[in-house]
Amino acid sequence: MVAWKDTKELRRTIVDAMPLLISAEDVVVLAIEESHGIDEKALADTVRFLTRHSVRARSIVEPRQTGDIGMAVIDVAHRLKADLIVAGAYGHSRFRESVFGVTRTLLQNNAINRLLSN
Repeated sequence: MVAWKDTKELRRTIVDAMPLLISAEDVVVLAIEESHGIDEKALADTVRFLTRHSVRARSIVEPRQTGDIGMAVIDVAHRLKADLIVAGAYGHSRFRESVFGVTRTLLQNNAINRLLSN
């Protein structure tokens, strides 16, 4: 599963994870809705990029629940029985990351494999 957000960190992570993504049976590109919405075109572009590189990819958009986005990503990964979460890391300053903490949440939860790049 790719925890999607339209950032340079995630684009780098996708390239780093490409050998694993190509060998996967199914890759879900997960977007969690935020208050300003989702850039559907950028999400579709990501799925198209993966497909052009022989990755069997599809996208899912989940509504934003109250609470930690990192936990929402982990919950969806468990629901989908994902073997790996691919995500960009530390897309914010250290201070903002300590407050919003998606990267920290993913690092602290070791119930599922994670591949993070920045």
